[in-house]
Amino acid sequence: MKRSHKMSHELTADHFRKFDEYLSSDKKTLKEAAKDLSIAPTRFIQDLKNAYRRGFLHLSGSENTVLPGPVSSKLSAISPNHRFVDSYVVDRCIDDRAFAWSAAERVLSRLGGLLSTKDEVNIGLVSGSTTAQMGEQLVAGPLWDVTMHDRPIRARRVNVLAVNITPLLGWDLAYNANNTILQLAVLLRDRLADCDCEVKPYGLGSTLVAPESERERNDQDLANRQVLEYADPTRLGRDEPSKLNLVITGVGCPESSVFTQVLEDASLEPYDPEGRDHDLVGDVAFSPVNKDGCELCLRKRDRVSQRGSRAKQPSSRGKRAGRSLPRAKHGEEYFLYSALRLDAMRRLVEAGERVILIARNRRIGKQVDKTKSIVAAAKGGYYNELITDAATGQALREQLSQDEPTK
Repeated sequence: MKRSHKMSHELTADHFRKFDEYLSSDKKTLKEAAKDLSIAPTRFIQDLKNAYRRGFLHLSGSENTVLPGPVSSKLSAISPNHRFVDSYVVDRCIDDRAFAWSAAERVLSRLGGLLSTKDEVNIGLVSGSTTAQMGEQLVAGPLWDVTMHDRPIRARRVNVLAVNITPLLGWDLAYNANNTILQLAVLLRDRLADCDCEVKPYGLGSTLVAPESERERNDQDLANRQVLEYADPTRLGRDEPSKLNLVITGVGCPESSVFTQVLEDASLEPYDPEGRDHDLVGDVAFSPVNKDGCELCLRKRDRVSQRGSRAKQPSSRGKRAGRSLPRAKHGEEYFLYSALRLDAMRRLVEAGERVILIARNRRIGKQVDKTKSIVAAAKGGYYNELITDAATGQALREQLSQDEPTK
């Protein structure tokens, strides 16, 4: 017999008030609050976390709010043609899931606007842990009901597209866009069942790593062609703009990302054939960029580089999955397959479509530094809305201030 997940106590307004005080103070306040209510401190905070996650508790001050003006203005100033970048910060993050909930709340407000005004809505998702966690919360019961309450649905078709892929190895599978779009499509079908709206997922069928000489052949794969018809028809020889209305992506940093591990496993290194700065500061939508936001190319590491990095052996994930990533051949350029390259993302921003970057200095419970990646993506003009947390917002302010030229 399954045990029901009931909360240990009836949660009252007094609980919520005490919990709000706890978030803005320290654990001593929690202990005092729990003592006042005759509840064990560990049980008290667990019950309130569960209430928050299930949508029964919405804390004052936990909504997305506009980041202080200097950050938005500075991000806009460094973007091409000084296009405005909306920036939102989640004030308080209990944990990774709470951040995903708040990010989903903002994304759903954007999606709701599209569903109310367009006959067809096309959503592009980039692989990543943040995107996957946000997708899980996007159409969660309480969040959907509150955000979409009484909002008319005009859309008659919603296409959910995976615009890139990650290795189908181990835990990475959970964050693969092909997996995320299937889950999101099922949930959207359920939520839009009474609206005469068709929801279809489109995934990619390409291998992750391939030689540059095979790029066009990969584009002609049936599954990839279906995605490209919406994401970037120019790759199919058509003089048509992208049909995407909403793109959700993240960024990675060299110290901790699936992208970096893929480069290591395939013996690849980033470089710039035009001789510009080829130092990798991170990846945007699984494409390598330097500090100026310029997309870098990939090639096999030379023998000196491989000897220098011998201590960092390729991971065994591929072997556990029964298939290794291809080993790069000397002198040949390679790419990680994506249906939405960075130049296409920039064109979407220029066309006024919404490209949302969800990023903070944290990844799967670990502290990382994505600040330079976020700034580089702004310099490249690859997004027009940023969702982050307060700590990362502060780090961005400091980074942007350092980058300002001295007078």
